[in-house]
Order: sequence, then C-alpha cells, then structure tokens
Amino acid sequence: MRVYFALCLLAVSAGLWAQHATGEHAKRFQPELATFTSSDGAFQFQYPKLLIQCEQRPQGSGNAYYWAQELCSGRDGVCDDAADVNHTTLVCFAYPRNKYTNTPAFQAAAFAVGVTGQVRAEKDCLAGSPNWNVDRIEKPAMIGGVIFHVFVTSDAGMNQGMDATLYRTFHAGKCYQLSIAMAESNAKVFDPPVRELSVQDTKEVNRSLQRARDSFRFLK
Repeated sequence: MRVYFALCLLAVSAGLWAQHATGEHAKRFQPELATFTSSDGAFQFQYPKLLIQCEQRPQGSGNAYYWAQELCSGRDGVCDDAADVNHTTLVCFAYPRNKYTNTPAFQAAAFAVGVTGQVRAEKDCLAGSPNWNVDRIEKPAMIGGVIFHVFVTSDAGMNQGMDATLYRTFHAGKCYQLSIAMAESNAKVFDPPVRELSVQDTKEVNRSLQRARDSFRFLK
C-alpha cells in the first residue's frame, strides 16, 4: 500500500513538473506583442516588442529618404527592395542587437511591408521583379486568409551578403509585398576574426520576424 502511494506521489509530481516545464517553454517562445495598424487602415499585424520600428527621414529634396536607425539598413537595406526602383516601403521593423546577434558578422534583419508602383495587373505583380536574383520560387503561402506568391532571393559580394524571402499578392488594386531579410558579413575577414552567426542565432532572429509575417491581415 505504501509503495502504491509513493508511486502515485511520484506520478503527480512528475506531471506537475512537466506542466511547469511546458509553461516555461511556452513563455520563452511567446514574447510580449504589440499591434501595428497602417495609417490608412488597410492592414495590421502583431510583432514582438523587442523589434525596433524603423523611422524614415527625408534626404534632400523629392521623395528620397534614409533610415534613422543603423539596424534598419545593412547591405542594400533590409527594409527596402533595392532591386525594384518602383517599390515603396510602408513600414519596417528590425531585429535588435542582443545575445543572438552580438557580433559584427550580423548587419541587420527586418520584416517589412511595402507596395510596388506602376503595377496595374495581378499577373505582373505575382511574377515578381525581373531584377531579383531569385534562388527559388516556393509554393504559395496563405497569410491572413490571402494567398501570397513566395520568392527566395540572395545578393552577395565584397564578403557581405543578404538573403530575403519576398511575399507578393495583389489586393485592392495594389501590389503588396511582405519581406523578411537578413544581411551578414563574413566573420573571417575581421582582424581578429569574429564570432559567426550560428544556426540557432538565425532561428531566433527569424522566429520574431516570422511572428509579424504570420499575423499580417488586410483590414479592407
């Protein structure tokens, strides 16, 4: 009888420990979120509060601008589509420097939403930009109940590189583009060499940016 009672206590204790461990694990991957809604009320998404909202500042005359925060630029700009001159970034959130990105090998990473001008037909929007360096086209993704065409691109040179996944859809007469981009430098070119980004580092960065992407919704 005592043995049976002891086994029951062990079983209950193990169950409570498992629930506690699961709860702690869930907290780790459930960061505090905030909500962004576009100024025209067209779309909305939630993002982890650790992300930095990038600020556009005018540069000279005309529509030229630059990003106020260094983490919003990186090589060719993780917030912008440098390969498409008709692209306009509406909003961009960058990943900060923390224990996962505390190395000069990390330049920048961001989630951005933009529109591509001078595109009046859905087929032209979904074809992507002819100037992209496309590594592969993935199967369409369903985001917020809307189908997006997915392009994986890359750009490299001078011991630097940027990888991006671009999501295109034609909605309410506009060509919308979501993007997740990450720019890095070759860790071995520094003197002395610096720490390389690990697979775990990249996963942690992408996890936050993908949360924003997955919560994207059109409001009208």
